[in-house]
Amino acid sequence: MPPPPRLLRVLTIPSTVRDVTAIRTQWGGIGEVVISSAYMDRNYACPPEEMRQLVSYCETNGLPLVIGSDTNAHHTMWGSTNINSRGAQLLDYIGQVDLHPINRGHRATFVVSNKKEVLDVTFVSSHLLDRIKAWWVDDNESCSDHRYIRTSLSLGPPDPIIYRDRKRTRWDLYKSVLKGLTELDPARACPMSSTEEIEASASRVSNFIHKSYDVACPEKVLKSRRKRVPWWSRELTSLRKEARRLYRVARFGGEEAWAEYKAARNYYSYEMRRRKTASWRRFCESVEEAPVAARLSRILRNDGTIKLGSLDKGDGVYTRTLSDTYELLLDQSFPRDPQRVPWEPDHSKVDDESINLMITSSKISNIINSFGPLKAAGKDGIFPALSQHGLAELIPYLVPLMRGCLTFGYTPLKWRESRVEFLPKPGMESYERASAWRPICLTSFLLKTLEKLVDGWVRTPDLVDRLQRHSQYAYMKGVSTEAALHQIVSLVEGALDSGEYCIAVMLDVRGAFNEVRSDTIIRSLRRFGVNEVCVRYIEHMLRTRTTWVTDSTYEIGRVVERGCPQGGVLSPLLWDLVASEILEKLHHRFPQLYSQGFADDLTTVGRGIDLGTVGSHEQRAVNLVSDWCKEVRYLGVLLDHKLNWGSLCRARALKGMRALAQCRRAIGKTWGLSPKITNWIYKSIIRPAMEYGSLLWAPATKIFLDLPKLEEKVGLEEWLNRSSEEWTSNARHIAKSWIREGLKERCITRDLEKKWGTPVPIDKYKDKVFYVWFDAPIGYISMTKCYTKDYWKAWWMNSDAEIDIEYYQFMGKDNVPFHSILFPASLRGTKDPWTPVRHIMATEYLNYEGGKFSKSRGVGVFGNDAIQTGIPADIWRFYLIFIRPETQDSAFSWKDFMRKNNSELLNNLGNFINRSLTFLAKFFNSIIPPMNLNDDDFRVVAEINREISEYVKFLEACKLKDGLRKILAVSRIGNVYFQTQQPWTLSKNEQDLERFGTICGLGAQIVFLLMTLMEPFLPSVSRKIREQLNVPKPIFSKQLVPFLSVGHELGKVSHLFKKLEADFIGSLKKKYVGQQQPGEA
Repeated sequence: MPPPPRLLRVLTIPSTVRDVTAIRTQWGGIGEVVISSAYMDRNYACPPEEMRQLVSYCETNGLPLVIGSDTNAHHTMWGSTNINSRGAQLLDYIGQVDLHPINRGHRATFVVSNKKEVLDVTFVSSHLLDRIKAWWVDDNESCSDHRYIRTSLSLGPPDPIIYRDRKRTRWDLYKSVLKGLTELDPARACPMSSTEEIEASASRVSNFIHKSYDVACPEKVLKSRRKRVPWWSRELTSLRKEARRLYRVARFGGEEAWAEYKAARNYYSYEMRRRKTASWRRFCESVEEAPVAARLSRILRNDGTIKLGSLDKGDGVYTRTLSDTYELLLDQSFPRDPQRVPWEPDHSKVDDESINLMITSSKISNIINSFGPLKAAGKDGIFPALSQHGLAELIPYLVPLMRGCLTFGYTPLKWRESRVEFLPKPGMESYERASAWRPICLTSFLLKTLEKLVDGWVRTPDLVDRLQRHSQYAYMKGVSTEAALHQIVSLVEGALDSGEYCIAVMLDVRGAFNEVRSDTIIRSLRRFGVNEVCVRYIEHMLRTRTTWVTDSTYEIGRVVERGCPQGGVLSPLLWDLVASEILEKLHHRFPQLYSQGFADDLTTVGRGIDLGTVGSHEQRAVNLVSDWCKEVRYLGVLLDHKLNWGSLCRARALKGMRALAQCRRAIGKTWGLSPKITNWIYKSIIRPAMEYGSLLWAPATKIFLDLPKLEEKVGLEEWLNRSSEEWTSNARHIAKSWIREGLKERCITRDLEKKWGTPVPIDKYKDKVFYVWFDAPIGYISMTKCYTKDYWKAWWMNSDAEIDIEYYQFMGKDNVPFHSILFPASLRGTKDPWTPVRHIMATEYLNYEGGKFSKSRGVGVFGNDAIQTGIPADIWRFYLIFIRPETQDSAFSWKDFMRKNNSELLNNLGNFINRSLTFLAKFFNSIIPPMNLNDDDFRVVAEINREISEYVKFLEACKLKDGLRKILAVSRIGNVYFQTQQPWTLSKNEQDLERFGTICGLGAQIVFLLMTLMEPFLPSVSRKIREQLNVPKPIFSKQLVPFLSVGHELGKVSHLFKKLEADFIGSLKKKYVGQQQPGEA
């Protein structure tokens, strides 16, 4: 509170009454201040005329004003539970003048036996807003139905506001300074040999970044705390000046002077409101882009009424200061672990080759570039753009640093510290409890980079498949909340349609993310067989992390003793692994129930003809979950026992109406947002508020594939064991894992707004389409019928045992379940003699430049992009087969693409073919000469025949990559043959012409062979060679024979391949980097 005033005098206002009293006093560091109390009688206008005169006086004379008022007005802006007409009037008034409510929190200021409400509001002018440090409702007895209100102010000179304008950073200067600092560092790119070196290296990286940023973006002092407003004008300045002049006259004049002042004041107020309204309309009408509309929608939805203030500690006592409030929030969000035992970290050095594979410069670069450049920084103050623009200088530090973190199982101290902000949870009835506030943790982006590397290594396809097989829907690619709800509602609908009993139990594991113990997370990692190097690193990160609340005057820290890391990249996966334990137990112990998980929400659904049996199973399942998590309390959808959706529809409609009312402020009858932006807001804000869960509202008819019944009737498992011996190992493993985990009913139809997909050819289901994974394999049969007319059955329904049909399928491994389980089950269920698949050739994943392909983010080159590059299709075919991920993941690299084209195609294959045919065209008039082979020639023929044999063996085993390499091996033998025989020296002597002709003729025969071998791989190139050889078609032979007879005339010789230049490839790499490019992110 301020010190005793040196000057205290009562301020007399014309027509004053006792309900509005004011004093004018001196405050140190501020000057003259007016302090007033105001009682607003519920029977009179709000606010009273005397208060309006006081506010006008203070504005006219530039005096700061503090008003403590009993408003008798309700409004959520100052914490009331509702809004009445007086509250709306008062808010409208303070919006026109320089008054701001400073109430914080929602604790009632008026309390009687049957009612409590926030009626007492403290207003201050903008001069004092930055001086308010705290506002709270006192717990001491006031001997009244109104509580004491306490306010803490700062009376010293205001602290200067220091800031940096990140968007004006001179990035060229930043890179230059950073380069100078790193080049002079003797420890650059040195491997880590201890945890001390890791800490030192992390500190150096942080210091280099901050020093460079300080130079490139120096701190600035905010010159003015008042923002310029677009609606202010010189005319308003003149009107305000005139109103102030007339007020000074009215103080000593009569009624006529006072009336003249009131008229001037009212006109000034009217003009100010009019200009504000006109400016707002112009702004709304100027909005044309979605990003601006998105920001506008957030402003409209956030009315600013929820402010962090005093919170209930749980015993009726409230926090008094903001630091007390943050301590309470930290206790709630980051609870201590009473079972925590002392832990000794193991930082011994571990040599594991997987560390070098996990941490590479290209992977680090791709991950850092994937972050939004101006995302909020963690406690270390390093936002992504600082790493992105200095990537070349930082990579030599980050690679050994991150490898050292995994080698020693250690996380640098600066990376372990996170910064936390608390945001109100939407839709809460009260914000007086800590549980109504959600913590948002901001962690170091360098730590996030390392976490992404570890996550990519740990999240193997086998691990993901195991999680999905136990119906874990959260944080999984390709599944959603609606998919989870759809599965549950389908089971309930099926029970209702068949007259069975159905019990569905939805459980919310309260505090799941915050309270899970580190021991439990580590146990789950080991249970899934995660690499011990990763486990050790994760354990150290979990047990030593801290979180901080920072302000200009204080810093509160807390060791996080349990819980998944808030804001961490690894957190979703860690929780999925923990939750999988209870899901696996439910599936194993209660196979008759359907169990599903979605983050911290669990549900079990049981159905049957006997209610007691179903109830017993459900109760045992609930007991199992209760024992596992100790405390239990579904996904925002209201379900009742008859699947009536009335309550859900009403709740959704109310939410939509609220969103509409908030957005209505930007749209008028004759002004407002453009139709395009209005439609965008409707589709992006209002409709989603109403449509959540709408997939479930109406009774839906769906078609399911009853896989359990098919498995029982057609012997699916027996067929799979017998037929899968010819499949690739990954296809065999995936298919058998589906059988081993137990097959479930699978829905094969869906509703689509645009009806994309194959319609179901039944009237009852005319508004449905098939899932593409169901109807696409049927297309194999229909395509055969389309091209072979009546002969398709000879291929697909062959009952002649004498005709052996081998059926091959090629695919990525994510499509294996549809071709190994679902499609065969559908065919076998018809009881017709369909030809079964004999060979399923599944590949692993093809990555892009160390990361993943992503059409949505524009990362990677796709079919239409390949056409636009102008590079011939056969070059793409060659490289994609050359790096085909047959046994392990591989990656597309532009540099490697250029290298393979220039070395293998141009210098090896193209060079040999062009030299062979050019010699014949130049020295033999394009005529095949007689050949007299010697021992060297027969040795070459034998080597080529061996390669042909290998080529046939690889293609029969569907090892396409190895088959392609054998073609290159043949041309390489031809090049070595030419290099050793040197035919260009034989053309000069008459006696050597016969030998010269033999070498060139044998070269032409090898070219014919190459043309035949590459026909399946490079058809366009093979066709060009055929034209140059002047032959009608290729002839395959398992041995090199004289394909071209003596005297055969060749066609016109030309080059087959072109060199790819580094500049051209560099431009393509930059073009298809998508959102990973720093400049475009």
